Formats: sequence, C-alpha cells, structure tokens
Amino acid sequence: MARVLIFEKNVGGHHLEYLHHIYIAAGQRNENEYIFALPESFKIEENDLEWPLFENIKIYSIPLSQLSKLTGNHLVICYRLSKLLKNLAKKMEVDKVIVLSLLMQFVPLLPLILSSKYKVRGIVYTIFFYRLNSESFLMKILDILKYYILSKCSVFEIVYILNDYSSARLLNQKFYCSKFTYLPDPYVNVNVGDAEFRKNNGIKIEQKLFIHFGTLSKRKGTIEILKSMQLLSDNEKEHYVFLFAGKVKPEIKREFYQIIEWLRIRNFNVFVFDEFCSFTFIGTICKACDAILIPYKNTAQSSGLLGYAAQFNKPLLAPSNGLIGKLVNEYKLGYLLDNLSPRTIADNLDKVVDFSVNGRDYLEQHKVIFFTERILNI
Repeated sequence: MARVLIFEKNVGGHHLEYLHHIYIAAGQRNENEYIFALPESFKIEENDLEWPLFENIKIYSIPLSQLSKLTGNHLVICYRLSKLLKNLAKKMEVDKVIVLSLLMQFVPLLPLILSSKYKVRGIVYTIFFYRLNSESFLMKILDILKYYILSKCSVFEIVYILNDYSSARLLNQKFYCSKFTYLPDPYVNVNVGDAEFRKNNGIKIEQKLFIHFGTLSKRKGTIEILKSMQLLSDNEKEHYVFLFAGKVKPEIKREFYQIIEWLRIRNFNVFVFDEFCSFTFIGTICKACDAILIPYKNTAQSSGLLGYAAQFNKPLLAPSNGLIGKLVNEYKLGYLLDNLSPRTIADNLDKVVDFSVNGRDYLEQHKVIFFTERILNI
C-alpha cells in the first residue's frame, strides 16, 4: 500500500474542480492511502462540496502562518515551498507526492531539498513553446533550464502537460526522456438551473446573448469586450445582450464599472454578476447564450470554458494563437480572431453566432475518468 501526499495551495476555480475529481476517485482506490494537504481556508469550501468520508483519505490543514511565508522573489518562494513540501512528506511518511499546481515554482531547488526517495508528479499548465516569440533571450534560457531539470532529476517522476498532447511528445523528444505525459483537461457535466433564464430576464428571442464568465481580469480580455460594446451601432446595441459573470479582479474593477456605467446610461443591454459562479449558474447561462467570449491574452494554456462550450454546443469567440487557438480549431469549437482589439471583437460578433458547434469529440476525449486515472495511477 502506497501513501500519497496530494499538495494544493490554491483551492479556487479550476483547482477546486480538480481536487474534487481526485478526491472522489482516490476514495474508491482502497489499495492506497491519500493525505490531502490543503490550506486552512479549505474547511470553508469543504461544506459546499459535501465530500463523502473515505477511510483511506485524510485531510491535513496547512496553517495560514506557513502559507503566508511564501512570498519574495522566485528563488525565495521556491526554497520556502520546497522546505514546506519536504516537511509535509516527512511528517506524513509518504512514498509519493502529487502537486496539483505550482509545479514550476518548485524548480530549480526541490531536487536539492527533497530526497529522491520521494517521487513527485505534478501538472504544468503553461507551455513555454507558445510564448517563445514574445520572450526575451534570458527568459527562453530559463524556461529551457526548468524543463531540463524536470526531465533529468529523479525526484520528478511524471510531469503532466495539461490538454496538450503534441507538446508532451515534443518535450520528450527534446529532452530525451519519457516523463512528460499528456493529461486531458476534464470537463464538468453541469446542470441547468433556470431553464427560462432568457424569458425571466427580459431577453427577447431575436436578441443575441454573449456571455463572458470566470474570473474577470485583464488577461481574460474583459476590458476589451466592454470597449468593443462602445463601438456597436444603434441596431447592434438593440439586438445584442452581454452578460459578465464572476468576480471582478481589483486590477480592473474601477475601469470595469466606469465603462459599465457608461453603457447603462446609454441603454445597452448588459448584465453583471460580480460573484462566485456555481456550476448550476454556469450551466444556466451557457444554455441560454448564443456565444461565449474568451478573448484571452494568455493563450499558452488551456481553458475549462472549452468543456462548457462543447457540452452546450455554443460557439467560442477566441484567439487564433497559442494552445487555446489550436484546441478551438482542432475541435471546431468556435470562431478564431488573429487580432483581439475592441474593434475586431465588435466586427465579428455576428460571425461567431453563426458558427455551428458539435462538441461530442471534445467531450469524449476529456472525461473526468481519463484525468483521474492518469493522476492516480501509482
């Protein structure tokens, strides 16, 4: 029987979804023991998730006092994270360690701090191949060095590359190893809460509903969407409805609400739900919408919104470059833009609603069981 430590410092958004999937799957694997090392704040989230109790699973709460020390430059954070992981591994007497996020923050110091008797596996979300053209020479060298360390140091057993089969294969070729493993980004099959959402909110049949949800931030292109609305004609203003759902990050909050006020004074059709979105609410707005807007600036990693688009067969308006562009194009999940300026977004809203989506292939290849089996195959 193996004892496995599952370490996660972040318990919001996608990370919480992954935790939930792995917890349920681990509870059904009685041949191993699992210790989930999570922030103290997770106790609050736990009540909402209503996780069942399993005899082979324990949850260890990492004190806030320890997590608050994880500040400083990259090397300082790397050192403190590595020391924390070492102490947890020794205290829990585990054989294996699974790092659900932050794997790259353990490089380069973890191999110097943690004994190679512990085998670590973790997920890489952002692939440097997609940002090579925009990186400085120094950053390219540092990226290559990090992946070299991951490939050669024995403490790292498996490095999962999220939702990018070709990059996993290429990394194995480049670094002459077999550690890099494709990991599908699992989709969550969500239910619809309010089946009459459009009717109950006064959205007419002939109007087109565009939604933008998740954490609303600069890198998600939220402000660009708002500015694109300011460029719409009177006819478009009347026939288009926009819905923003999710917590607005402080970095854009002032500008976000300034533009929202400008739009409302001029009678634009806009809804704002500045709050955490439940799965049921996400299902409701995805079912009701005509298109999902994801003009993301960081395209080097995947997005869970691809799964929602596939489940409800709703087209995405997405960037053409990076991993997001590659996946949207491969599975024909939406309309791609080379330029994500407000003008370009405004000019292509009519095109995205005419894009026909069949998400069956994406859903078939991104089931939760494919994700959990690869993570927990000890």
